[in-house]
Amino acid sequence: MLRTFSRLDFLLLTLLFASTLFFWFPTISLPYWWDSAGFVMQQAHSYLIHGFSVTRASYSDFAHPPLLSMLLATTWYLFGEDVVISHIAYLPFVLFSVIGIYLLGREVVKDSIVGPVVGFATALLVLFTPTFLAQVGIVYMEIPATTFAVFGYLFFLKRRYVLSSFFFSLMVLMREFTSIIVFVFVILFVLRWWSERKKSSSVQYRNIFYMIFPILLLCGWFFYHYLLTGWWMISPDRPFVGGHAFSFDFVKLASVFSFIFLFQWRVLLFAAFVLCFLGSYFYSPKIWLRQKDLLRIDTAPLFIIPVVYLLFFGRFEFLTRYSVIVLPFLYLLVVCSLKNMISKTKRRMQVCVILSFSLVTLFFFRSEWNLHRVVNTYYYSPLEDNLEYRDVIALGKQVASYLELHHQDTAIYSSFPFTSMLADSYQGYTASSFTIRDCKTYARGNGVIIYHYFSPGSVDCSHLLNTYVINSKKKFSVNGKRVLVAEFSGSKNKGEEKK
Repeated sequence: MLRTFSRLDFLLLTLLFASTLFFWFPTISLPYWWDSAGFVMQQAHSYLIHGFSVTRASYSDFAHPPLLSMLLATTWYLFGEDVVISHIAYLPFVLFSVIGIYLLGREVVKDSIVGPVVGFATALLVLFTPTFLAQVGIVYMEIPATTFAVFGYLFFLKRRYVLSSFFFSLMVLMREFTSIIVFVFVILFVLRWWSERKKSSSVQYRNIFYMIFPILLLCGWFFYHYLLTGWWMISPDRPFVGGHAFSFDFVKLASVFSFIFLFQWRVLLFAAFVLCFLGSYFYSPKIWLRQKDLLRIDTAPLFIIPVVYLLFFGRFEFLTRYSVIVLPFLYLLVVCSLKNMISKTKRRMQVCVILSFSLVTLFFFRSEWNLHRVVNTYYYSPLEDNLEYRDVIALGKQVASYLELHHQDTAIYSSFPFTSMLADSYQGYTASSFTIRDCKTYARGNGVIIYHYFSPGSVDCSHLLNTYVINSKKKFSVNGKRVLVAEFSGSKNKGEEKK
């Protein structure tokens, strides 16, 4: 049964709603970034102009399900293709991810006062996390997948398995690797069934089918994709940086562990969990029993999912944005362990401690929002673990304006992400569209090079700069990030001619 909402619930939800809008509104006209520009928007645009007849666009080396692109294309069809429209369509995912985290915390801690405070603290911690906050302005798959994951878990707790399956199905169609979350819940459902010693029945078998259905749905998508393309999940032509990206090693595992559990001041949360959870073993046997209660089937995902994610990305390619989906589980675990540690105290004291700890942590999170690294060598992965990705967007707008004034009809060469971000007017950088080719495709003739350090493909642009005669250069810089726009002729440098 649904719990009734109190005045406290409405107050805390209003604060979360207002806070989320406060962070989202400055991004309402922000141009698209990185894979959002290079995959989601190009695919959505392809769906729109081809009357939704395109079943799979060739804008990614991965077999990403098309749910987000389809939703955006439908929104554009109804309201017009515009950056502002895209951000408004994205807003419900941002809002419901935060609200869902609140409801999840309220469901896990079934106390009319402390439960809402636990949900509120967890939701604020996630919202203030630099990587999550960056995704608020990037119309991409991470936050929608997080929203569906949270609501899938919420209805699993309520034993509403049809709704749980529905949200988990949307989750895997939004982000394919989140299927590992579904596997966790399928195993926990079977364990719950076994632990309750219930006899087999048609209802139980139906519930098992509901929980497995998202996996079957994703397998169907991969099979359909294979029939269209000849490959299952990853293009055989996919280039990887620094060797094969799908090899397991402890260096990669340590790197993933550090980012998920320690970086951006998450070390405070990790330390608090260790002190509260393990420290209670020595402090009080009764509190230790409460802490162990977090290991029951209903709350075990708070432990298991962060660990499974760590092991999964110790084997596969990891980008910092992938951590967003695991944050609600990790943070709720920390806040619940803190609540259990002080469970002997009065409600007022529990509320004060939880809120005080959260506010101090938010202060440290805030210090990581606008760190601006100097990028003067080839850098990968994307600069989107905090708000500094907007530096590159600002550079893109400056470069687009310059090209529009001086090189509207010139052949332009660059590397990802500028080959996608600046190519079409619907990306939000300029009113004009340019034909921007990858530097490695250059054959002959005059042209303009957009040279940057934001992806390894710029090596090919560096080769052009060193090989051909440069007629003019224009430099752009924002907070330590630099872009060079160079006009070159088809004539080689004297040294290159001798070679």
